[in-house]
Amino acid sequence: MKPPVLHLGIAGAGLVGRLLAHGLSRAGHRVSVFARSSGPEPPASARAAASFAAPGFVGRQGRSGSPHARSQVLIDWRRLDGELQGAPCLRARGTLALGERPPPGSRGGPIDEAVPLSPAQLVRLEPRIGRREDAWLVTDEAVVDAPATLRALHRLGTGVQWHWGCEALAVEPGALALSGSRRGWRHFDAVFDSRGVGARDELGLRLLRHDMMTLDLPSHGLRRPVRWCAAEMDPLVPWAPVRVLLPQGPDQLVLVSSRETPKDDGAPLPLLALRHHLDAACALMPSLKHASLRQTSHVLSADGRQGLPWIEVETRRVRINGLGAEGWRHAPGLVDEALSRWQTHLS
Repeated sequence: MKPPVLHLGIAGAGLVGRLLAHGLSRAGHRVSVFARSSGPEPPASARAAASFAAPGFVGRQGRSGSPHARSQVLIDWRRLDGELQGAPCLRARGTLALGERPPPGSRGGPIDEAVPLSPAQLVRLEPRIGRREDAWLVTDEAVVDAPATLRALHRLGTGVQWHWGCEALAVEPGALALSGSRRGWRHFDAVFDSRGVGARDELGLRLLRHDMMTLDLPSHGLRRPVRWCAAEMDPLVPWAPVRVLLPQGPDQLVLVSSRETPKDDGAPLPLLALRHHLDAACALMPSLKHASLRQTSHVLSADGRQGLPWIEVETRRVRINGLGAEGWRHAPGLVDEALSRWQTHLS
């Protein structure tokens, strides 16, 4: 017997919201997505969201979730990559880690796929980094391109009704309270809450802030992401503010701070902190002293110490929230799990 076509509402159009829209529309349902943003183009912070040391890097050894979930992360992203019809959401050339110890994997132990590099091997692999004794190549690891993923999911959602500038203020079973041009309650067969930090007050989420700097350096030559795993040991930069250098094209890099600050304000990055970040980046990659600073930005994420992310499934309401800096990379698998559990409720 053919399952009924349901009218479904989704609160939020970030990664989880678009993954939900993609999966539910492919299943033949009528899907309406409501988002605070003014349009489908990913915000500047979406690029940075994929460049944290944890969420942007996906591989067989994660730092959170069950062993099965960790082994599935890269499989889930590769499957999604195949569904996105050629959009380059994954770059799987391995990642470079610098530090006296190998990068941590599950339960704090070293990642099995971290291969130590000699200074000569490092120069051949990443000549712009130069000769160092503390380099590791993480071979079985890929990096998610968040903006490409978000654009592709929107482009594929041709049967989805996207309502921009209509924020979901509350999510109740079968109903969304909306702002904007569609102010008031809208009713559905079922609703999905993927507001993330947008639901922080309602869900009691503690937030962390990461600062990012976008640098322009024509022909920078960096071939893969570089993260500094033990920078606090480097006498050149004792404050260790840099976590990731992420190439975004032949002429642009994103520099991501290592420190998570427990605040959610939109205050600009202080000049002293900016100087420390740029000094640390130049210690990593000396040619960056010739780069220009395009912009600074920040992204907020849920504090993973709250035991997040989590899924809550009812027949007429499903919630996936609190992905934060660790759970972001588990989004495809979490969405699959939530939809499977919801289908079980329906039957």
